[in-house]
Amino acid sequence: MAFILKYRNKFCYLLYLVLLAAVLSFMVGVPAALSDEAGIEGDSSGEEVTEEDISNRPLTVIVDNIEKTSDVPLIHKGGRIYVPVRFLSESLGYPVEYVEGQRTVYVGVRPMGTDLVDQLKAFTGIKIKQMVKISGIGYTKGYALSMGAFSDVRWKLDARFKSVTINLGIPDNLPEDTAEFTVTADDRIIAKVKLSKDSGLKEFNYNVKGVNVLTVSCSSGKGGALICPRAH
Repeated sequence: MAFILKYRNKFCYLLYLVLLAAVLSFMVGVPAALSDEAGIEGDSSGEEVTEEDISNRPLTVIVDNIEKTSDVPLIHKGGRIYVPVRFLSESLGYPVEYVEGQRTVYVGVRPMGTDLVDQLKAFTGIKIKQMVKISGIGYTKGYALSMGAFSDVRWKLDARFKSVTINLGIPDNLPEDTAEFTVTADDRIIAKVKLSKDSGLKEFNYNVKGVNVLTVSCSSGKGGALICPRAH
């Protein structure tokens, strides 16, 4: 009986050592596998990826399944990734302008004067609710123009302004390539503008001194867009 107990104790001790070795091996192997899978400490080749390596890689942005690559590398610093604002804005379809003296970046149409979309809203007209693309550039602020009195855009200026600036264009998704627009000050037509899709977004300035009601309408074609109108 003593002989059996002696070897049973040795067998249990050996079994304990085998189990302990298996547990230690599993605990050491798990972090290495996780770090390789997540790409935190290394890639599949086992080489460490540094912030400098990431910074030197070209920046790729995918918009609507279209891939665009910047020739300006991104910057990875302090756990954050910084990308060129011009590349990112133009990839999303927005024009961008940097004014060095003001240290200001304008994304979209640069605001000047009184905003005739939010600050002085038109009392008739259909606001743009989704991005409108004109010559591939997207705009989200303005009014949609189409044939019919219900889409005419009218403002009560009440003779408070000297001039207005309007931007007109034909959206890329409209079936017709040309359209004509009329600008009316009170009851007097002050301009007729004919545009094509090739014109892109065109800017126009009009004298509205003493004008009470300003109207912009579509007089022919399938319509267009009135982008970021302003009064001065």
